[in-house]
Amino acid sequence: MFLFFEAQSNDQIVTAVNGGGGDLIAKVDLAKGFESFAVTIMSSNFGDGLLHNGDFIALRSNNGPYVSARNGGGAELAAVATQAQGWETFKLKCEDGTASGAQIKSKLVVALQAKNGQWVSAPVDPSGTPQRLVALNGTSESATAAHFVVSIGGGNVARPSYDTWDAWTPPALP
Repeated sequence: MFLFFEAQSNDQIVTAVNGGGGDLIAKVDLAKGFESFAVTIMSSNFGDGLLHNGDFIALRSNNGPYVSARNGGGAELAAVATQAQGWETFKLKCEDGTASGAQIKSKLVVALQAKNGQWVSAPVDPSGTPQRLVALNGTSESATAAHFVVSIGGGNVARPSYDTWDAWTPPALP
């Protein structure tokens, strides 16, 4: 299963710089390979292979590295880890009133929480330039969390339509 994230802070899709090995930033209009993240469900109360509100997940970039909250949080997110461990685990939380445990589907608004409780943010500077995704200090979701529109599947889809997925298949992960 692959996820794409559109940051509501600037209506841009999150990409892993160079497909992995670098920072994450919300700065592209078209979801392609570098914008797809393979999902590993690290902890779920359901065990059905589907995503649920409140599941703990790891995200793997197109070129293989896992997304990591540097220093466990309080710093940038980067696709640099060779294994999914604590710093690579994020809680997926629906932001639209979806009940805890409900299945997550495309077009839902979600937030990501690092394992240490810090919320992932997609900041934009005063000039409108997107900055690197970060897990911010503090635990106040409303004050710090970025909200993302999530899309599940695979395909080249021009923003903002997440209704159709073509036959594009992401490359196999190493």
